[in-house]
Amino acid sequence: MAKRNGAHARKVQQPQDNHFFSPFIRKNWRSIVAILVAVAVIAGAWLTFDYIARNKNRVSVKDGVVQGTQPGDVIINRGTSSKPRCFKIATFDVPDKYEIDADYSISSDKTVTDWAFRPSAGDGVNLVFVRGMKTSVKESYENLVSNIGEHDENGNFTEQDRVTSGKDDRGLEYYGYLSQAANEADGDFTYYLSVYLECGKDSSVLIFVNSRAATEEGLADYDTLMAYAREFMALITPVK
Repeated sequence: MAKRNGAHARKVQQPQDNHFFSPFIRKNWRSIVAILVAVAVIAGAWLTFDYIARNKNRVSVKDGVVQGTQPGDVIINRGTSSKPRCFKIATFDVPDKYEIDADYSISSDKTVTDWAFRPSAGDGVNLVFVRGMKTSVKESYENLVSNIGEHDENGNFTEQDRVTSGKDDRGLEYYGYLSQAANEADGDFTYYLSVYLECGKDSSVLIFVNSRAATEEGLADYDTLMAYAREFMALITPVK
């Protein structure tokens, strides 16, 4: 009896087949590994595509100077002045029939390109300014209106007659806004026409046309201002 009990004890103490993975995993491990590899490949491809898309048309910057660009490249900075992330959003066929004002600028960021022209046709227009924007055409326009536009007590915009919007001959969307001001220092009157041209889903180009005169009658009319804006819009080609 003791001998049989000993055999029974040894049988009870025999290790069990207790694996960490379930029978299903052990049976289908090759398929599971294949699925995990496929998921990793897809995720890696998506991250690569996303990185390429976010850095499309990016240009390098060295010591605060943009590298490898041409004179007509429209460059914006999506980073900061200390950590720039610069992109080319368009090319600008810079006209040579207007005097360039190299001293006029609205930003100290030298990685961003802009141009200022001084027309001398005697039509009341004294400045045309071109600059890339890191916001979409509609967002650029809405930001301008929210800053300088007139609103009623309910916050509704009240100057729709000063807005121009549409598409140019290439199908590019644009928004324009005309504002007027009187300079208290010297009494001059000023018209500001700001036109934003579509350059992709998250960027645009500003064409700013300015007229300044000692009298309100001396200001360029709307059609003249818009003619300059259309002329300069036609010189801008968004990059693909």
